[in-house]
Amino acid sequence: MRNHVEILVEYLRKSDSDSGVHKAFRKDLEGAKDVQQAFFPPQTFSIPYLSAETFYQPARGIGGDYYDFLSLSGGRWGIAIGDVSGKGIGAALLMASLQASPIAQALHQHLDLPAIIGGVNHLVYESSPTALFASLFYAEYEPASRKLQYVNAGHNPPIIMRPRTQCCELFHLRAQTVPIGMYAEVQFEATQFQLAKDDILVAYTDGITEAANTSG
Repeated sequence: MRNHVEILVEYLRKSDSDSGVHKAFRKDLEGAKDVQQAFFPPQTFSIPYLSAETFYQPARGIGGDYYDFLSLSGGRWGIAIGDVSGKGIGAALLMASLQASPIAQALHQHLDLPAIIGGVNHLVYESSPTALFASLFYAEYEPASRKLQYVNAGHNPPIIMRPRTQCCELFHLRAQTVPIGMYAEVQFEATQFQLAKDDILVAYTDGITEAANTSG
């Protein structure tokens, strides 16, 4: 499906920009953009002991970056951010699959984090074309204890900023394994981090780290 769509996009780029086909496809892309935006949670909202703010701006109208907040049993919250390789429609299609996968896995109450991400990896591997994969950071947060348990599968390391009197202490939640969807079988490990009051967790994709100004 991804290959067919990208061939169509390339054809439209070479065709007359004012053609009826081009206008119809552009309208469909706008509709796809609205659908994708509906996938994401509100830009600003609160969960117990945690305030959340998000920002999303794809390079081509629709894209492969993904984030979500999942309300889980026992008052826990799932926090996910991912980045599908590539850009545009193909990445957006896989992003939709990736977004559904953690939700489906996390709703199984008896699965631990490595098992959840292992299930996501299997789903993405089976449903993706060759050489298409995604980085994923997934954490489960317990508001009462402020414990954050996470698995980082090849994603840019989220940063925890801890304000001090004269400085700001930084912690990097680094990747432990390769991105999901690269191999059928991968061993994932969970790591626990104890958050403190006033800590700030910054999770991001390479849209931030690879952004450049006019001087490069």
